[in-house]
Amino acid sequence: MVCRPSVRWWSRHRFRRLGEETELVVPRAEACSTAYLYSSMDICHARRAALLLGTLVTLAACSKHEQPAAFRPLMVGDRAPAYSVRTLAGDTVRVGAGTPVLLNLWATWCTSCREEMADLAAIDEKYRGRGLRVVAVSVDAGDGSKVRRFAEAEGLHFAIGHDPEGEVQHSFQAVGVPESYLIAGDGRLLWVQRGGIHAELDSARAAIDRAMAQLR
Repeated sequence: MVCRPSVRWWSRHRFRRLGEETELVVPRAEACSTAYLYSSMDICHARRAALLLGTLVTLAACSKHEQPAAFRPLMVGDRAPAYSVRTLAGDTVRVGAGTPVLLNLWATWCTSCREEMADLAAIDEKYRGRGLRVVAVSVDAGDGSKVRRFAEAEGLHFAIGHDPEGEVQHSFQAVGVPESYLIAGDGRLLWVQRGGIHAELDSARAAIDRAMAQLR
């Protein structure tokens, strides 16, 4: 059926298809304006849809081997990634290298991080002699002078590392700071805390006690 308007009035109609706005100028014939509108619009957009589909297929084919790994925060029982960091004292700490490590991710600009340094110091004092290594890795940008000043001002005696590139956050799929990981000597994750540890000290000590018992 061909629509032939008998009245020479014209109207503008706006439509949205495929994320773009289209304006058509069509006759205002009540009996057949709808059919006219959509037949005209469909011809135009069918071509655009075909072009868009072809583009998407091409992009999918080109990128199917370049998809990034899915983000998944590490959980208890997972194998910790290989990671090492140089401390302010000049030595290097490696996780999963035979010694249990309590790895803490922090930054000087993070209030919760600064507040839990006393808890980390208490854990270090209690378990250092039993074989645990406490390592707090700062992700502050810069040369580390701010990190060193903070550690000296707080009198921190456990290992302080500096990772300005945030490699530790990428490796451990961290979602923020502070975060803490208890890592066994063989690299298994024994305990994970995302957020401050103060409210979870009992849980942390229980996990550390179990880890220390396995060393006997």
